Amino acid sequence: MIERVAQSLEHLGVPAERVDAGLTVELPSERRGSFTVLITSTERAISLRAFIMRNPDRNHEAVYHRLLAKNFASNDWRFAINAYDDVFLTAYVPHAFAEPDILDGLLGGACAMVDAVFEGIARVGFDIPQDVSLRPPTAPSPESS
Repeated sequence: MIERVAQSLEHLGVPAERVDAGLTVELPSERRGSFTVLITSTERAISLRAFIMRNPDRNHEAVYHRLLAKNFASNDWRFAINAYDDVFLTAYVPHAFAEPDILDGLLGGACAMVDAVFEGIARVGFDIPQDVSLRPPTAPSPESS
């Protein structure tokens, strides 16, 4: 099944790297920069997992509340924490999601979820001054050279 996912990613023009566990893809995020999604396959489903943020330094309850509220509004993706309380975005979907159009929507949904929550949870979970931008720097356009 992972080969079918690789073919669909190629069809979509999404570069994928093969790793022992499956595939990784880099997805864009206006708020966070890019993030890596690990895609693996089991006998029954496709599993996707992306690291989003380290364990917050403060206000854990408020951060987790925001993430749980976002989980409630999502169909496929869920925020989760690991044993170190680092934040991940996960999805566990049927093999039918390996089709290009469905996979494209699934990956787009991950980008949308990260963009919707990243700045808010980072500012609540860490001591970041309001005047400090969390957006990644943009590359200068070729026309400005």
